[in-house]
Amino acid sequence: MRGGVTLTSIQRKTGRFLMVAEVTPESPAAQAGVVPGWPVQVYSVQHDGSSLKNTITVRPLNSAQEHDFGVTGEGATVPASRDNIRQEHKISPPSLMLTFRSSCHAPQALFESRRLPDGPLYIRFDKFDAPETDKVAAAFRAADQRGVIIDLRFNTGGKPALLLNQIMPRGAELYREKRSSGPKMVRADYWTHRYTGKIVVLIGPALKSAAEVVPWVLQHAGKALLVGRPTGGAVLGAGFFPLPDGGVAEVAVEDIEMLDGSHLEGKGVRPDVEVYPAPEDVRSGKDAALEAAIHALGF
Repeated sequence: MRGGVTLTSIQRKTGRFLMVAEVTPESPAAQAGVVPGWPVQVYSVQHDGSSLKNTITVRPLNSAQEHDFGVTGEGATVPASRDNIRQEHKISPPSLMLTFRSSCHAPQALFESRRLPDGPLYIRFDKFDAPETDKVAAAFRAADQRGVIIDLRFNTGGKPALLLNQIMPRGAELYREKRSSGPKMVRADYWTHRYTGKIVVLIGPALKSAAEVVPWVLQHAGKALLVGRPTGGAVLGAGFFPLPDGGVAEVAVEDIEMLDGSHLEGKGVRPDVEVYPAPEDVRSGKDAALEAAIHALGF
């Protein structure tokens, strides 16, 4: 995340597309007018003395257009550049080039937990691995019945059962892992403490891989309300295989099938409450999705 902007590619049936996933409120990117949900055509970063010059060319969309693009990727084609990632979009709004400066800084912590003023507990963690989910378990134990907001908008994957074990009943069927050796049903395992209060999960297009399984399971089990924007839709597990010329081929080796037989690859997970931030909200520091989650819990 440079200057407060997170870019991500989303996988849809029509292709793979680059978009602005999230913008940190009041960040340099927010002040420049970058808005989550916009398709990206070009993004480049140049060292300029003691800071970095970020240039991004986007297609400004309204909330209805953002919905269509985020759900289907309609009208976009995929590029093939690595340093300055390019792509063309057959969407009516004209291109907009924005520039902002940023500085190198340490990445944000993988875990955050805090009590919101007079309201629910907020938990953000960015990877489903044991150290982070152990911290989540401790936070759940300290939570009360005012509810919990789980922010998965920046989560990149891992082992989803590590969180689902803390919410779903023991032995509950969660999803199927499908490999060449055959399908395997994953069930909730024993956990000493399960949270039974209200849960809202924040999701968005930067949420990818096995992490996308969690909101689907919680939504369909009636355990959580999903707020935000559709997830990335990139769920296939990949293996890396060396090539004779020294290159490496990345090949899908595992898929995840949901309990209803559906697959999230190319579709992602749709929220119950869709939130598309307005440019003025991002500039002013308002996290519209978080505010919607707080409201959904009755605060």
